[in-house]
Amino acid sequence: MSDREFWVTNSVRMQNRIIRWLDIRFPEYASVFKDWTCPRSIATLKAFPSPLDLKGQSTAEIITGWRKYMKRAGGSTGIQKAAELLAKAEQSVGESVALSEAKQDLQCLLEEYERIVSILNQLEQEIAVKRK
Repeated sequence: MSDREFWVTNSVRMQNRIIRWLDIRFPEYASVFKDWTCPRSIATLKAFPSPLDLKGQSTAEIITGWRKYMKRAGGSTGIQKAAELLAKAEQSVGESVALSEAKQDLQCLLEEYERIVSILNQLEQEIAVKRK
């Protein structure tokens, strides 16, 4: 259980860092995705991490970008989210200084977050087996 506690703490720390990144670079993001950890949000952060990456895109292009990371990217929900994302990106007041470095930092944060989630899932399975 102490292992699990350690990884939960790391998960929270990583989530806070990603939220901080979004607050600085794309503050309007939270109005589109209430839960940034949902699959469509993570696909967005991987494919279109900044508002500038979304500018000039169509909803169809965004859905195509999501398909690299999701099985069911389209549908009415996908089209709606893509349209919301485009609207918010147009109005964004996020910082764009040193953007390539910031995007690289976000990719590292996402990879680390996914690694931690994977470890936590494995630990949860082991705990469930031991309880039986």
